[in-house]
Amino acid sequence: MTRRARNGIERAHSCMRFLFVTFLSCFLVVSSVGLEANAQDAAPKAAPSAHLVVQVQGATDTLQADAVRREIARELGTSVSSSAPESGAADVLEIRIAQQPLRAEVVFRSKAGKQVVRSMALPSDPDRATETIALLAGNLVRDEAAELLRALESAHGSRATTHNETTAATGATTSGAAASKDATASAQGNAAGATAKLEPAASNAAAPSNESEPNVARRIATPALEESFIDLAFFYPISYPEKPLQKRFRLELGLLYGRIGALEGVGVVAGVSRVQHHVHGAQFAGIVNWNQGEMRGVSISGAVTWTAGNAHGFTGAGAFSMTRGTSHGLMLAPVVVAGGLDGVQGGVVSVAGAGRGAQAGVVNVTGDLNGLQLGLLNLGGKVSGAQIGLINVSDEIDGAPIGLINVSSKTDYSAVAYSSLQFPVNAAFKMRNGYVFSEVGGGFAFGREVGDKKRSTDVARMGAFLGGHLAAGPLFFAPAVGFDTELPTTSSSANERQGVVRYRGAMGWQPVPAFALLAGAELRQEIPEDTGTSRLDWDAFAGVALF
Repeated sequence: MTRRARNGIERAHSCMRFLFVTFLSCFLVVSSVGLEANAQDAAPKAAPSAHLVVQVQGATDTLQADAVRREIARELGTSVSSSAPESGAADVLEIRIAQQPLRAEVVFRSKAGKQVVRSMALPSDPDRATETIALLAGNLVRDEAAELLRALESAHGSRATTHNETTAATGATTSGAAASKDATASAQGNAAGATAKLEPAASNAAAPSNESEPNVARRIATPALEESFIDLAFFYPISYPEKPLQKRFRLELGLLYGRIGALEGVGVVAGVSRVQHHVHGAQFAGIVNWNQGEMRGVSISGAVTWTAGNAHGFTGAGAFSMTRGTSHGLMLAPVVVAGGLDGVQGGVVSVAGAGRGAQAGVVNVTGDLNGLQLGLLNLGGKVSGAQIGLINVSDEIDGAPIGLINVSSKTDYSAVAYSSLQFPVNAAFKMRNGYVFSEVGGGFAFGREVGDKKRSTDVARMGAFLGGHLAAGPLFFAPAVGFDTELPTTSSSANERQGVVRYRGAMGWQPVPAFALLAGAELRQEIPEDTGTSRLDWDAFAGVALF
């Protein structure tokens, strides 16, 4: 080998060693920065002495003291106990639960001797009552014991400022001059979620319970955050700039997992986008949008969109979209869930707490609703509006349930038996809600001519009606439209089935509550399946109804 060749090889080796050392140095620097950020985030803080005692009086088998303490601990993000380590060494929350009407009185007594009392009516459901008590207690601690709360957060890890769930002044009434006041939580003026503050009330005051709208709105406050323009994230905490949880950004760009304090602009992450406090703007993720505060704007993901607070605007996902607070706007996903509704939900399965607006899906489930449910199966609490579907079920409805089966606490049921000129034997089950009724049933005819060949055979029919019920004393008028399928009971090589649209008018007389006579006539629009050519016929009937 020549000297020139050996010199070339040595220079190549030197160059490779230089590149390897440079790459290794850069890798170690980046790793050390990531580890340092992890260490700063995970470093335990010194735990000052702080203790909160929660005492519960008047608990029942369904509203248990331990459950109330657990919910308060979750609300404040800390641990609580039922007794102080020594007399006078702790701040005390005393929960007094009264029955008939169900309400809670929360008394806060500080170590310095200060005492504040607040009172609130409770919903009848034990789980919702427990949550309402916890929200009232947490709100009282935040308003009257800020130093204690800061000490508890330092001792147990900050959570309360990011999960400040407060009651909306709808279904729960505060005694005395109870009012809601919105206070911004950011000293720098960033638009944070407002916290509904409950005014102090006299300890012996009583107020009637209003359980028509016992919803709890989730308004989650945001602490002061440093403003920054852009966050570039690979997989949190590997991101630029450092400590993104303490900042709010105008723009977020992420690859696998981005996590920031707040977004006030546009965020695009290919994998998971997680925002600790609030989103004001547009958030897009390839897999998951995870918002631990409120959302105002647009939040769209490929699989799951989850919002802990209220959502104002549009939330959508490829599989599942959930808002634990109230959805103000539009939700679209195969499965959508909201704690409260003030807008529209659309999906295969739509679930919401009490509210107003509309649900459209195969299955719709809601609490008390002022609006519309449109689907195959509609389930609701007290519904003021309309349910349109195959099966409609509600606790109570003030409006029109339009479907094959309609069930509510105010539904009148009756069994109907009647005979007609074309079908001598008929029976039906009738469900009436106010001025609207539905009816399902069938009939039988002997030796009826069927098909183009006029074959004589027994024929059975089954179908349903939807109509109105207009009463004037014991007399009533019931116009209706229905559809039947008629088919021979004996098989044939010819297609002899037919569909029939029936336009019916019936008059009735109900002399006693449990019995009525009825008679009427109908126009039949017959549509044979073999030809599809419509032809008209008529029928007349008479019968009885048993209520």
